[in-house]
Amino acid sequence: MRLGGGACFRGKIYVRRNSMTWDLIKQTLFPSGDGSSIITLVYWFVLAMFAGLEFFAPQFEEAHRGHRWPTNFGLGLINVALIPLAPVSALWAAEWARHNRIGLLNLLDGSWWFLAVIATIAILSFADYAMHILFHKTPWLWRLHRVHHFDTAVDISTGLRHHPLELLPALLIGVPVAIVFGLLPWALIAYGTADAMFALFSHANIKLPTSLDRALRLVLVTPRIHAVHHSAHKPETDSNYGNVFTVWDRLFGTYCDLRADCPEKMQFGLAELQDHRAADLWWQLKSPAYLVTKPTPVLSARSKSSLP
Repeated sequence: MRLGGGACFRGKIYVRRNSMTWDLIKQTLFPSGDGSSIITLVYWFVLAMFAGLEFFAPQFEEAHRGHRWPTNFGLGLINVALIPLAPVSALWAAEWARHNRIGLLNLLDGSWWFLAVIATIAILSFADYAMHILFHKTPWLWRLHRVHHFDTAVDISTGLRHHPLELLPALLIGVPVAIVFGLLPWALIAYGTADAMFALFSHANIKLPTSLDRALRLVLVTPRIHAVHHSAHKPETDSNYGNVFTVWDRLFGTYCDLRADCPEKMQFGLAELQDHRAADLWWQLKSPAYLVTKPTPVLSARSKSSLP
């Protein structure tokens, strides 16, 4: 679950009527049950656009959509239904902190707004990066997050595939971060929207020109770079944690692009689960309770030949 994504920031925001208020911004930009549907429509339009491109210009041919999509979209719909039930959100926390002049960035004079915007985006993107590592390295969090990695192919639907319980630790991290740093609510909305779009773009099974992908990945997470993160080869699984930007991976040594230009040679998913359970919705919901062992090696002879 992405800290910066829309899932963690929806919620009722209570503000004074005489401010410009975040209700107006939320109604215009943010998809929640009591606001406008503009971003919701844009989100599903972008999803449909990438899904169409996957049919006409796929990077990988064998996506097994008929088996995988019901589970992936099913998990996505469950999360969409649960999000409005959250009692708080990072957006609520940011607005509360702004109103009460709490948090580091709220101590700045209004003339420093541009610095506050840059700082909000940097803090959110780093928090996403750090939380993603935490989900991989903490055993009980990994049991939740591995549902996302159990997918045996990568396409637009993978971006929707998260265990519903991931929402809880994301909130427990997102709310304090928003308050302690005094994140700008509208910058938080902007980053959250971009993060949600990148969840679609980075998982999309679309074939970008190699030169374009290489140029974009200097700063941004591309489908090929994120495909490496979904490799069943563990050193690759434990790399490329960024959601929107590649800068944190580059700074902290977790960036990997060794097979980014030949992703068709990778096996996706996790070594311990390469059977029908990966596409079983009910089993995926129960899976955090199970200890899944690693039965077989994941690198075929063809895959090994592409490693350095």
